[in-house]
Amino acid sequence: MWLRIGRAGIVADLRTFFAAAEQHIAGRRFPDHGDWLEEIEALKRAWPDSRELAGIPGINPNTFMHRLSEVSAPRPVQKLIWLPGCS
Repeated sequence: MWLRIGRAGIVADLRTFFAAAEQHIAGRRFPDHGDWLEEIEALKRAWPDSRELAGIPGINPNTFMHRLSEVSAPRPVQKLIWLPGCS
């Protein structure tokens, strides 16, 4: 397990990073962003990313990630992100 913070960003094992982040934010209060989050949800409903690749042969990666998120067990950080070319 490792964590290194430098000028270019944070390079870390995710388990270590989230444990450190959780300790750092414990007990803090954050502003309510409900209006902003609702605006984002409305935009996502108006322009779903699953339509970006409609009609392509094979699996639509956007639809796949939405379905994977739906069937995954709920967790504090529930959204899954797919970044092409990243490992």
